[in-house]
Amino acid sequence: MKTSIFILLVFSMVGCASRSVKVLDAPWTSMKHNGPPSNAKSLVRIGDIEERYCMESWSGSFGLMDEAVKQAEARRNIDYIRNASFVREEGRPCVTVVGEGYRASP
Repeated sequence: MKTSIFILLVFSMVGCASRSVKVLDAPWTSMKHNGPPSNAKSLVRIGDIEERYCMESWSGSFGLMDEAVKQAEARRNIDYIRNASFVREEGRPCVTVVGEGYRASP
C-alpha cells in the first residue's frame, strides 16, 4: 500500500513539472547592434549569463526571445550574448537565454 501511494505521488509531481523546449542556438545575439560584432577581439567578456523573461499575460510566444535578450543586456550591462541558447517553458509565456555576456570596449 505504501509503495503504491509513493508511486502515485511521484507520477503526480512529474506531471506538474513544466517541460522545457529548446528553441534556438545562436553564435551571437544582440538587441543593441545589427549582426555579429565586426571585431570580436574588441569585446570584453563579462561572464556567463542566464536570464529568464516571462510575460504577465499569455498572448502567444512571439517576442519572448527578444525580451529575454533585452532584459539580459539591461541587467548585466552587456552588448552581445555569445553562444546564446534559448529555451521556452511549454504551456507558459517564459523564455530563458543562456550564454556568455560581452561588452564592447570603449
